[in-house]
Amino acid sequence: ITFTNQNITANNANVNIDYMKLSINKEGVYELTGSANNSSIYINASNDDVVTIILNNLNITNNSNPIIYVENAKKVIINIAKNTTNQFTDTSLMKYEKDAVIFSKDDLTINGKGSLNIEANFQKAIKTNDDLSIISSTLNITSKNHGIKANNDIKIDDVQITIVADGDGIQNNGDSTSKNNIDIKSGTFNITSYGDAISSSHRLSILDGSFILFAGKENNDSDKTSAKGLKASTSMILVSGDYNITSNDDAIHSDYSLTIFDGIYTISAKDDGIHADEHILIHNANININKSYEGIEAIYITIMDGTIVINAKDDGINAGGKNDGSLKMPSVNNDTMAIFQKPDGNFSIPNTNGKLIIGDINNSGAWQPPAGLELDRPKAQNGRAILEIFGGLLYVSGSAGNLEGDGIDVNGRFIVNGGTIIVSGPSIVSPDSAIDFDLEFIINGGTIIATSSKSPLIHNATSSSQGSALIYLESSKSEMFHIKDVNDNIILALAAKKNYESIFISSPELKLQQSYFLYFGGEITKYDNVFHGYYTNPIIDFSSLDISFDISNTINSIGTVPEQIRWFNKY
Repeated sequence: ITFTNQNITANNANVNIDYMKLSINKEGVYELTGSANNSSIYINASNDDVVTIILNNLNITNNSNPIIYVENAKKVIINIAKNTTNQFTDTSLMKYEKDAVIFSKDDLTINGKGSLNIEANFQKAIKTNDDLSIISSTLNITSKNHGIKANNDIKIDDVQITIVADGDGIQNNGDSTSKNNIDIKSGTFNITSYGDAISSSHRLSILDGSFILFAGKENNDSDKTSAKGLKASTSMILVSGDYNITSNDDAIHSDYSLTIFDGIYTISAKDDGIHADEHILIHNANININKSYEGIEAIYITIMDGTIVINAKDDGINAGGKNDGSLKMPSVNNDTMAIFQKPDGNFSIPNTNGKLIIGDINNSGAWQPPAGLELDRPKAQNGRAILEIFGGLLYVSGSAGNLEGDGIDVNGRFIVNGGTIIVSGPSIVSPDSAIDFDLEFIINGGTIIATSSKSPLIHNATSSSQGSALIYLESSKSEMFHIKDVNDNIILALAAKKNYESIFISSPELKLQQSYFLYFGGEITKYDNVFHGYYTNPIIDFSSLDISFDISNTINSIGTVPEQIRWFNKY
């Protein structure tokens, strides 16, 4: 079927041509080529018919209707022929009823190795009332509305998608609670949107891919129009991938649960970097939150492993519980937590009797549960929050500039079982501190170094299985400090990034009934590794001894408690 500006010609009796409108009413494969202005393709087949359209260097404009409109079919497949470039352009000056350049009432699949460029002047670029699948295609979309929208499931694999949209980049938004999922298996995505970059009204699952997302461009009212990078209304599962997200709202947001299994995340957010209303689980990921209001926020947060760097204006990590006892702990069901199976990309969710199990993949491609990653459901206390850390490298900086905020703020229980945690709290005197909690601060292992001003809310641990100490300094410090044992071994060393007047430390290297020595300044001449000022196995010359102290118990307080803290604790 050939399109020109004068007419449409076809050698197929199953199509009807009415001037510049092509109508297809029977199942079949139809190859379209040529260029035409104010032309359209209309599909109205039977409920059992599968219609395939092959785009072979097709260039069409329309100023009043969709260029492809599917009225009825079992499924329509738009195949973009390999090594072809196709162009659909909406030239309308107002919105029309079927408000998309490609509009389908039924299931739609877009596939093929070619490229399709869509310019939607007032409309959405692609819209389906049913399921949408996009496979092995290149789409370049500019839209004054949403880029891609479906009312049911969206499945995407092996694509190159570029979207500039004045609405959401990719969105599903239907009424069914089980048919509104977005599942992305792989691909390259470059999305700039006024609204959300990728938004699911139910579950969002991403197995792999490369994502450059800019959500909320020129959007100065994200309360009115959501401007999140990745958004899910129930649960989100991110298995792997490379994400670079800039947003005028939360960068990654789930209204219920969020699982980050692996991947690389570079985030700059006007609001939260990573947020879930209920539960966040981070298994093994490289996360760098360069900018945020609050870095990671949920009621229940579990960090199993990975490398996480957080810079926040307010709290770096905020586990914000509910005072009314209404905390809803996550359950294992078809919409929250998953066991991942690769290499086929499918993931299933078994009945685990109230336990959350995250799986590894062995060399044969079979799933196996990793040691130590079978977690009992958390025990909330009066609806309060929990932050639990099992391992990994974690740097947290809260309270940037003149804003007040904690490095780590837990409205409940803070439990550390392992890992290396560096916390840079406020450098100015404020009601906030490096580590703040309401109920308990429990240390079962790991290394923790936190620096802060002399906050009236600064806390020591409530229980610890290893040596820990809260050290009050006589004056504000800016230089590096390190601690040695009686054998002149350096236990830990930190070049803090902000001024500090108090230091909290906990380490398995702090032995009971031993003396230790705190030094300031000096020159590092050799070290094994450095992580945001934390040096391992350093050699330090020309430092100055400040104080010596004993680890008499697992919890110790060193130095003079400031008057403001004594007053606060009294009242």
